[in-house]
Amino acid sequence: MLERRAAGEPLQYVLGSWGFRTLDLLVDRRVLIPRPETEVVVGVALELLAGRSQPVAADLGTGSGAIALSLVAEHPDVQVWATDASAEALDVARANAAG
Repeated sequence: MLERRAAGEPLQYVLGSWGFRTLDLLVDRRVLIPRPETEVVVGVALELLAGRSQPVAADLGTGSGAIALSLVAEHPDVQVWATDASAEALDVARANAAG
């Protein structure tokens, strides 16, 4: 692990997971590392969903699933459609959904 980090590999990839809001997400080279700014996006989305019954949201380019999974974790009534052009990224998102 030290060699990978010393070679410049991002800490999140070396560890294999990273915290995002209330979640611990699998992250590797198949997906981008969830950024702190994205946590703000989730917060804004949750504000927009507040008070709505059975809301639906779309997460285009879901990557690790950080946005979609956070919305579901923090607003259990929301139905989220998550998609990505990368089959590998969808594999990561599915793993995170299962975890």
